[in-house]
Amino acid sequence: MDRLLENSEITALENEVDLYFAGLDLPTPFRGASIWHLVTVMEDFFRIRVIRNQDQGPESYASLFREIGIAIDLYKYAYKYSLLSITQRQPPHRISSVYPILDQDVYGKAYTLISSNVNYDAISRALSSYHEGRMNCYLNEKTDAISFGYKIDDRVYDVLDFLDNLQGEKLPMHIFLAMCLLNRDMLPASFLSVIEKAELHLGSYIKYKFKLSVARELHQLLSETSTPPEFVPESWFFPWGDVKVFRSVFFALQIRCLYHILAVHYGALKLRRDGFGVESLCFITRLPELIHDIANLSGHDIGTVRDLLQYFVCGHLVDTPDPILQPLVHLTFRQCRARFSIF
Repeated sequence: MDRLLENSEITALENEVDLYFAGLDLPTPFRGASIWHLVTVMEDFFRIRVIRNQDQGPESYASLFREIGIAIDLYKYAYKYSLLSITQRQPPHRISSVYPILDQDVYGKAYTLISSNVNYDAISRALSSYHEGRMNCYLNEKTDAISFGYKIDDRVYDVLDFLDNLQGEKLPMHIFLAMCLLNRDMLPASFLSVIEKAELHLGSYIKYKFKLSVARELHQLLSETSTPPEFVPESWFFPWGDVKVFRSVFFALQIRCLYHILAVHYGALKLRRDGFGVESLCFITRLPELIHDIANLSGHDIGTVRDLLQYFVCGHLVDTPDPILQPLVHLTFRQCRARFSIF
């Protein structure tokens, strides 16, 4: 028989849930390696979901894009909780190489951490709905199983259906990326030269040349076909300028990371690498180089971009950062990595 839980029992439940998930095993004892494997799993997770449908043809793309949209909604918060666990529990340290070594066991542990935090996010949302008065929480006194149920039949919270929100000819960034992974003819012709000149570095890493002219063509193409980041309200104002400056710099960052993912993916195919270049998926760069690239792509001066990018670093001036708004993570004291923001 099920009975409603009392508020005191809900509080105890929340404490128990937080304690359990805060103690999940981390991928490695070292912060830099943990973050690197975590980000690699996230990038690879999205890519695998796309390319495993490559042979099914365009008629399957609608359901594929729907699946990706739902997965992004689930996993972006799981990534956030996983990243916070690592940065809060493991101190910064130096690593001996710019190119960390992919460990399959650690990769599996990073995937397990993210998957576990998908469950944590689901429980957290249910408990939030309880406190907002939308859900009840029940205990089965025979099995000790806990369940949640909406108080009304109409679901207030539904997973965002990206396809139903498509308007006109503009595409969300993640769908544009998926289409490029499915068909490289979506890319500017000049990008093919980048792919053809890709080579192996240190035996397993994909090395490519970043060409500003090609990146600008990609920027122009996405400006015409994809929606720019609009998650910051128009009325906001920042120390470095208005929302338009924020959006243009953030969009340039997305382009730079998109360039990286596509160059690595198609470079790995050209070089016939197992795992499609998974070792190189995490975009690692030094902050001065990133500032220079973003300034050239966005058209803003170096000083403006430098001031703005520091606010994009995860944890800068906040205790509980959001990786969507702060997609850069310090991998070591001297390096900074950029995660492609597909949200």
